[in-house]
Amino acid sequence: MNNTNFTTTERSFKHLTDIHRGRLEEMARQGTYTQAEMAQELDVSQSTISR
Repeated sequence: MNNTNFTTTERSFKHLTDIHRGRLEEMARQGTYTQAEMAQELDVSQSTISR
């Protein structure tokens, strides 16, 4: 039985890698980056940074 009437789309989120986490920690220590700038630099959503 094949169900071709999906009501949801495939999710495109991804977890932060260890490299991203290290870079994020470094930026946070410097204290000169806003959350928006961190998100843009890491190419992730701003909500990911705030969490």
